[in-house]
Amino acid sequence: MRKTLTLFFASLLALVVLQDSAFAVEDCKNVNIMVHNKSSSTIEVKNLKVYDANDRKWRVENVENKAIAAGGTQSWNQNLANVGMAQIKLMTYYVNKLPKSDKWSSEKTHTTGSSFTCKDGMTIHIKISK
Repeated sequence: MRKTLTLFFASLLALVVLQDSAFAVEDCKNVNIMVHNKSSSTIEVKNLKVYDANDRKWRVENVENKAIAAGGTQSWNQNLANVGMAQIKLMTYYVNKLPKSDKWSSEKTHTTGSSFTCKDGMTIHIKISK
């Protein structure tokens, strides 16, 4: 009886470990995110949100705040957590530089791109035109 219980619990533990590893999602590593400012004013990117279609939720992806002049481009290299080989969307939050001023607008604006499958080492282009 004792041998049967030990075998049962060992099998149960193996099943739990296998199930957890089967559903574990890796990070999407070394993703090059390029933001192209197609608007007529300087913008500053504040953060990104990643929509994970598997979990049906948005996650904040903190990035270094970078100003992008009108017509310019900036890039970030990120490891996107828990979305490797998953269908995702990126939402870019930014502020506009106020005309004839050194100040930034207090209101964040955002743009959302199309869905794609996140793969290690890929480059994503985001165009901001507002």
